[in-house]
Amino acid sequence: MSWELGLVARLLADPDVAAMVGNNVEWDDRAPDAPLPAIMLQTITDDRPQTHDGFDTFRPSRVQLNALARTKAEATALRDLAITALIGPAYAEGAEFLRSFVDGGGSDAERLPTGRICRERCDLIIWHN
Repeated sequence: MSWELGLVARLLADPDVAAMVGNNVEWDDRAPDAPLPAIMLQTITDDRPQTHDGFDTFRPSRVQLNALARTKAEATALRDLAITALIGPAYAEGAEFLRSFVDGGGSDAERLPTGRICRERCDLIIWHN
């Protein structure tokens, strides 16, 4: 299938991540009233390295992982669980993943009419085919 679906499958297959978010893992957008905690993923860069012989077998994609929860402690715990679920090599949804790398991060929070949302984010360099 696709490496993006593989990333979601890897997160949902991890029992600790699934225990926190259920199936609340989305790419790019999240409904304002969607339940928390949740994970939102965004592709930041998706280079396709190649030579004159064609595309490289594996390529790095930078993905921003956003762990969303009502408290900073819960968002931080979710971020750390998600990193653990994604950092090692794996096969999922027809994609092969090599070891991934964490590259930066940050946090913020916002108050909405529905309550506070805390966000812990990090960039992951995902090596995949």
